[in-house]
Amino acid sequence: MMEIIRSDMEERETSLHILMDHIIKLTSQKKTINIIVILKASLYVALYNNVEATVYAVLEKVHCELSNIGFNDLSPALKSLMISYGIGKNNMQDKAKAKRIVKERFENENTKFPQLSEFLKRKSIFSGNLDARKLRVICKLYGMDDINFSQKTDRILIVKNKRNKISHGELSLLDAGKGISNNEMKNTIKDIHNTMTDFVSHCKKFLEIKIH
Repeated sequence: MMEIIRSDMEERETSLHILMDHIIKLTSQKKTINIIVILKASLYVALYNNVEATVYAVLEKVHCELSNIGFNDLSPALKSLMISYGIGKNNMQDKAKAKRIVKERFENENTKFPQLSEFLKRKSIFSGNLDARKLRVICKLYGMDDINFSQKTDRILIVKNKRNKISHGELSLLDAGKGISNNEMKNTIKDIHNTMTDFVSHCKKFLEIKIH
């Protein structure tokens, strides 16, 4: 299943490469500067969207695999995560009491780990904030080891920040795409691919150990 997720990620990347090739062709033409700048900004948005789509698909798979495991057989980290899901948006002032009540209920019923769609109704995992630091936080949340990324991860942070400024109206597409060379854009696509490949592989290893 993780192979399918990676394949889907790479299929979406095909569109990114097509757009990059188009940008390179336009670069040699006159009077296309504004178009090129806008396309580069759009490429940043598409890059981030692929990151979110990939992370969601990975977590969906993780939840699916864990959904056959009852609360009493979960690791401490997954028990803690499930308790936070059980509390959800409860506004009880006594958080310790709320945790105790949920924990006792899950223990007595040996409640199965929830599917991602159900989990997200009560607890958020990410929201427009995916970078290398957040990927590490997510892994820790599920009790995984820390990720050893194969290279620097500064470009995924740049992509996240650029996309959010565009999304929140802080930057127009015209402003967001300025000052970015074609070479930098190509390296960004490559780096994001490698970062996300590392994340998918890391989660795959976690499931192989946890389930089998």
